[in-house]
Amino acid sequence: MRMLSAVAVLTVAFGFMATGCERRQESTVSGQAGKQLTIHQPGAVTIVRGGTAKVKVVVNRQKLEGPVAITFVDLPVGVTVAAADMKIVGDEGTYDLMATDAAQLVGNHRAKVTAMGAEGISASVDLVITVEEKK
Repeated sequence: MRMLSAVAVLTVAFGFMATGCERRQESTVSGQAGKQLTIHQPGAVTIVRGGTAKVKVVVNRQKLEGPVAITFVDLPVGVTVAAADMKIVGDEGTYDLMATDAAQLVGNHRAKVTAMGAEGISASVDLVITVEEKK
């Protein structure tokens, strides 16, 4: 077996948590010196056009100091994150998703939420988003 640089070696493990009938994903990444970052899948969100919805992101870390940067990618067209600071200092952060009046109507759209800690250790999970018409 080839010897790899300790910085380049990352172990990724995916797990699932059962909450009622809903299965939630979690992603754990390990780096050197026992550093570890886990991100838990947020609950699915529904946003009406022109509205907002809160998304709670929870992370756990071991031997990983400093803030964890959070990014959202592959959001539906017309949906953005309204946050000036996208970092978690403790174990959780809450972010507002905003949908424009012309946001794409989607059901169970899968976006990604990524947590990135020190030394580039990052883990991602799905975020399920539904955008509905105003009632």
